[in-house]
Amino acid sequence: MVKERVFGYGIGIFFLTLVSLTMNNIGIPYPSSTLLLLLFINSIFAFFSILIAKPILHLYESNVFENKRTTAHYLFQFLAIAFSALNYYVTNIIYRLPLYLRIPLHILFYLLLLWQLFLASGLYMFS
Repeated sequence: MVKERVFGYGIGIFFLTLVSLTMNNIGIPYPSSTLLLLLFINSIFAFFSILIAKPILHLYESNVFENKRTTAHYLFQFLAIAFSALNYYVTNIIYRLPLYLRIPLHILFYLLLLWQLFLASGLYMFS
C-alpha cells in the first residue's frame, strides 16, 4: 500500500515538474511556472463549472475520495488535487446557492483566476 502511494505520488510530482519545466523556454523559471500551470488548469475547470458544475464536482470526488489502492489511483488523486482542488472547493460552496447567484459568482471566480494568472505571468513577460 505504501509502495503504491509513494510511486503514484512520485509519478505525479515528476509529471507536474516536467510540464512546469517546459515553460523555461518562454522565460518563466521553474518554481513560478508551477503556480502559473496550476492557475491555468484551475481556470479551465472554473470555465466549465459555469455550465456543468455537478459533473466537475463529481470528477474531483471520484478521483480523490474513492478508496482504491492502486498506483494509477494515487497518480490520478495527486493530479486531481494539484490541478483542480481550488476550483472544487469554491465550486462546492457556490453550487449550494440559488441559480441567479450561482452563475454570476462562477463567472466572477473564473475572471478572478484569469486576472491572477495574467498578473503572475505579467511579472515575467514584461520585465
